[in-house]
Amino acid sequence: MSHMTVATDFSDNRILVVDDNPVNRKLLASIVQKAGYQVVTATGGKEALALARQQSFDLILLDIIMPEMDGFTVCKALQKDQQTSNVPIIMVSSLDVSETKIQCFELGAVDYITKPFHKGEILARIRSQLGIQNLTASLQKSNKQLRDRQHVIDQDLLAAAAIQRALLPKLLPFTDRLQTEYIFHPCERIGGDIFNVFALDDHSVGIYIVDVCGHGVPAAMIATLVSQALSQSGNIVCSIFKEEKCSQIKSPLLVLELLDRLFPIERFDRYFTISYMTLDLRNGSYSYSSAGHPPILLQKKNGDVVLLEAGGPIIGLGELAPQREEESGQLSPGDRLFLYTDGIVELENATGEMFGVERIKRLVKQQKGISLAHYASAIEQRLEEFTDVGVASDDISLLCLEYLR
Repeated sequence: MSHMTVATDFSDNRILVVDDNPVNRKLLASIVQKAGYQVVTATGGKEALALARQQSFDLILLDIIMPEMDGFTVCKALQKDQQTSNVPIIMVSSLDVSETKIQCFELGAVDYITKPFHKGEILARIRSQLGIQNLTASLQKSNKQLRDRQHVIDQDLLAAAAIQRALLPKLLPFTDRLQTEYIFHPCERIGGDIFNVFALDDHSVGIYIVDVCGHGVPAAMIATLVSQALSQSGNIVCSIFKEEKCSQIKSPLLVLELLDRLFPIERFDRYFTISYMTLDLRNGSYSYSSAGHPPILLQKKNGDVVLLEAGGPIIGLGELAPQREEESGQLSPGDRLFLYTDGIVELENATGEMFGVERIKRLVKQQKGISLAHYASAIEQRLEEFTDVGVASDDISLLCLEYLR
């Protein structure tokens, strides 16, 4: 019974036995074959090389002392050939001296057996080497599967990143009245930040910036859902939507309340922060509210910077969310707005110091008078200089707007 079990276990393993002595060759072949392995024999080195290149073997038992071509030469040739270099070789010899063994191992052999043969020792060494070989092959297969899988994931992430970037402001409305620039750097290929500037009707825009907790794919998927909900026809920002525009614009406070109902924490096990603003471009009047988000920076044309901090807690508390605050005001031509995520506020330098809101305020004041496009690039450069490591631990987003008239 045990013999049959062994034969079943090893029936797929092919072993090449190489020995010029017919008695030794038959004895070795018999021991190996009875243990359940498939055996092929070669009478010399040249035949062994030819067989090894024509057929596939899991292990080679190679005699050292042979005429014409000795085992050392055969071993060296097998190791040099890419087709056979991974086949383990056990050298067989009557020479039980250290120098010979060392030479075998230096040529790439994995083990060494001395004559006269001991059946148990031969089989134990064969099993050991085949076990290592099988484990190596299994690991190589697993590594290839992991590489293939990672390649698919990488391609999916690239596609997802392209989709996410397509949601960022592209066809901006009312460019004669409102200029927009932005920075968007997810800390991974995709992230949980999203922002937009979109027309509500023929004279008003909605402006939002969102930061979903965490980063990577889950945060990006929720950010995409939020951006869809906040689209012009998403029934969140408009009470009535007809003829491709809002005929009744919802207040920022109500928009945040509706988002709370739509995205309770238990739905996705995630929360997000947001600043949302409506802006009437006829006269610059605005209303805004925030949910757990860093304050909006308003820079007046004279350079003074004001923090717009009205709001309340994060989105995700459901219908139990406490009342938030909403504030209104009016922009004058030349006034600028800066909306950003906490990836900037909490950006750390080498000593662990955070960038912070006050540093953003100072930076905005320092850049007074330059164009909005240069503004964005100057802030981006300052952030890179501050962190000095080139790698942020969170997504970084900044939306800059200038009310022109």
